[in-house]
Amino acid sequence: TKQKQRIRVLWFSRARLIEQPENRGPSPARNRGLAEARGEFAIFFDDDDEMFPDHIAALVDAALRSGLDVAYGQMINCFAHAAGGGRYVPDRVESHVALLDHADIQWAGSLATTALLFRRSLVAQIGPIDESLPNAEDYEFWLRLAEGREWARVPEVTSMYFIRTDGSNRSANGARNYFLAHQAIYAKHPTPRPLVRAGRLAMLELF
Repeated sequence: TKQKQRIRVLWFSRARLIEQPENRGPSPARNRGLAEARGEFAIFFDDDDEMFPDHIAALVDAALRSGLDVAYGQMINCFAHAAGGGRYVPDRVESHVALLDHADIQWAGSLATTALLFRRSLVAQIGPIDESLPNAEDYEFWLRLAEGREWARVPEVTSMYFIRTDGSNRSANGARNYFLAHQAIYAKHPTPRPLVRAGRLAMLELF
């Protein structure tokens, strides 16, 4: 098809690089990756995050040992400042201990995208990422992934999430879009739990 002709596919020994015909943001790219993937498990990896060498192996091992479809590991938040020339230098790191259940995800999805791995076949059950939600390309997906499902927890830190302190990251400069997206997600997934509702209000206030 013309669509396929416009997309250049580069082959590597263990990976394929698929270029979209235009930059439409993370959601379409991730959905395209899920559609093209052939492996049993899937994981998203943003360009400003870091996987430790045992990250994927630890998550896959946890999923296989538990028999569950989703696994997540602990991460470190690394705060970095601009050092010129497009470089960022770490200021400090903070541990981010996640012990997730559905209530946690209903509130704010308190884990980095890279920290979570899931069985790719789940996409056929719950549907792809909602591409209409600005700057919240995976949070609503995690909500659907958590519905009625237990997740395998890896207690060790296996990844790092970078936070730029100069306000140049999307979490800061896209606050309005995050507010609108979370507002829409909360309306789509109502909750009867008072603490979760309070947490959601606090999250909207933050944005």
